Amino acid sequence: MEAAAAAPEEVDAEAPAPPASEGRRRGRPRGAGRSPGEPAIAAEHLDALGNGKLVLRATGRFILVNEADIAWLDAAGNYVRFHVGPDVHVVLGTLAGAEKILQKPTFVRIQRSTILNLDAVQEFVRGAYGDYVAVLADGTRLTVGRSYRKTVSALLKSL
Repeated sequence: MEAAAAAPEEVDAEAPAPPASEGRRRGRPRGAGRSPGEPAIAAEHLDALGNGKLVLRATGRFILVNEADIAWLDAAGNYVRFHVGPDVHVVLGTLAGAEKILQKPTFVRIQRSTILNLDAVQEFVRGAYGDYVAVLADGTRLTVGRSYRKTVSALLKSL
C-alpha cells in the first residue's frame, strides 16, 4: 500500500489557540534570548509602519491593517487575535507586545486578556454590580474587568 501525502493543515481563525504543551520544543524556556526592552511579540509577525498601519503576518500572509479599523484584540494562548471588522487575524505573540506596538491612545486594556479600541465602542452600559459592558457597533459585548473599571470610568468622564 502506498501512503497518501498529507495535505497542509489550515488554521481556523475562530478556533482557540492550541494548548501551550502542544508543539512545545524542549530546551530554551519561553522568552529566552529576548532582551528585556524588546516586545514579547515576534517582530516578524507584527510590525508598525509608523503611519497608523500595522503589518500582520498570519497563516503565511502579510496583511496591512489600519489601526483605526481594529475594534479589539484578545489573547489566545501564545497568540493575539486582531478583530478587524468581520475578520479575525491570529498572530503569534503576546497581548503586552501588541500593546507596545499600537500607537493610538484610544487603545485601552479592559481585561487581562482584552484591549479595546474606544473608537469602535457604540456605548457603555452600566451593570447591576457597578461593572461596565462595552457594546460595539456590530453588537459585540465586552465586559470591563474589575481592576480596569477606574481607568475606563476616568476616560468616560474626560470625554
